[in-house]
Amino acid sequence: EYHLIYILIFVMRSLVVGGAGALGRIIVNDLKIKGFNPISVDFVNNNDASDNILLDANKFIRDQSKKIAIEISSKMKSDELNGVFCAAGGWIGGGIGDDGIFEAINQMNSWNLDSAVLASHIAIKHLNNEGLLMLTGAEAALRPTSGMLAYGLSKVSTHFLLKSIATDPKFMEKNLSALAVLPCTIDTPNNRKFMPDADHSTWTKPEDISKLCMDYVTDASSRPPSGTLMAVYTENGQNRWTNTDFM
Repeated sequence: EYHLIYILIFVMRSLVVGGAGALGRIIVNDLKIKGFNPISVDFVNNNDASDNILLDANKFIRDQSKKIAIEISSKMKSDELNGVFCAAGGWIGGGIGDDGIFEAINQMNSWNLDSAVLASHIAIKHLNNEGLLMLTGAEAALRPTSGMLAYGLSKVSTHFLLKSIATDPKFMEKNLSALAVLPCTIDTPNNRKFMPDADHSTWTKPEDISKLCMDYVTDASSRPPSGTLMAVYTENGQNRWTNTDFM
């Protein structure tokens, strides 16, 4: 007599926008350690990810949104992701008097705001119940940023996006969490290259940001209320997380 035994395997999946960057790579690796199959969305492949969706570096992210949506839908069903993380971003300085201000705003919106909108759009369509969306804001955008206006505009818009998502009825129906980390400066090789004389003991390690992401994606009960902006202040390598609000 033979008996068929069915084994149901639950595959935990996640997606990282900016999964090939300094912070994104660490999040991808930590997700794999935690048993997730992470998908990286970026301009280059991350060979450590379970799957990759490539962006065209010659186009703004907003101009690729339909193509990305089709590719994501071909790789998964709706309600299949446990977490969506936006680790993408960039920085451009300059103020309102700069001749290139409009170009800077377009670029900052593409790198910072459009990537956050993309992650959020994916989240509301593909997160399962009690899923997690985490965006990357900026502590600097809690106050005026006259010397880096385009950057500040893109980041304060990201904060507003996060707050708005948290009150979206579709988001709330599934008991999803929308959170944002607001670092001062992330300790990445690129930042050290361009700011070699800065006090690096006040910079937040990407590993510490990733650890927080892992805590929240694996334990919904540990999360702060949806819509929380979490500023992180680092001193002598020690982090202090503070729930904050708009300027």
